[in-house]
Amino acid sequence: MSKIQIVLNGHEDRVSIADLLSSFGKYEIEVVNNYNFNGSETYPLDLGTLDGTELEAFYTVLDLASYPIEANALIWKIKRYRKGFDLSSSFIRKHGELLQINNGVQLKMRVEIPGFETNEYQEIDLWFNENFNPADLDLLKEIGIGIEGNGSAFTISNATVCNVSFKMPSGATSVYIIDDVNSSLVIPV
Repeated sequence: MSKIQIVLNGHEDRVSIADLLSSFGKYEIEVVNNYNFNGSETYPLDLGTLDGTELEAFYTVLDLASYPIEANALIWKIKRYRKGFDLSSSFIRKHGELLQINNGVQLKMRVEIPGFETNEYQEIDLWFNENFNPADLDLLKEIGIGIEGNGSAFTISNATVCNVSFKMPSGATSVYIIDDVNSSLVIPV
């Protein structure tokens, strides 16, 4: 039997690839040739050079390869811009379609302030497309963090450098895939 291996290093879909192609004009697939008589060689394949039919075939293969992992998963797409966060493009992955996440679905948000010996942090519940709990906002104020917006789009005002990360809430029964490319970015004052 012969096989081709597809390695997925993170969530990719036709929307994220189209965003990358429109932003950077280039998206490469790394093709590894292990049957070359000189040893293994790697070749880049630029998706921007494919015509519409070839690109659609690639998307179909990508959908088929990723669906067993992402079936019925909540895909949290987190777009960061300066001190803003936009989760409005998040969706539920169904075979052949993407459904909007229902209002009120929970996600954990952690705001961390770096320290010398230990980091100070607060974890609060974020409810998709709903207002933040005032008690949670008070907890964040205690560490110098303010939030304006709701659970699908918000901005942070901070008196000190911080980092924001997201995770699946304990007890959740759905599969969560958090697509937060810039999760390690520090938010400046």
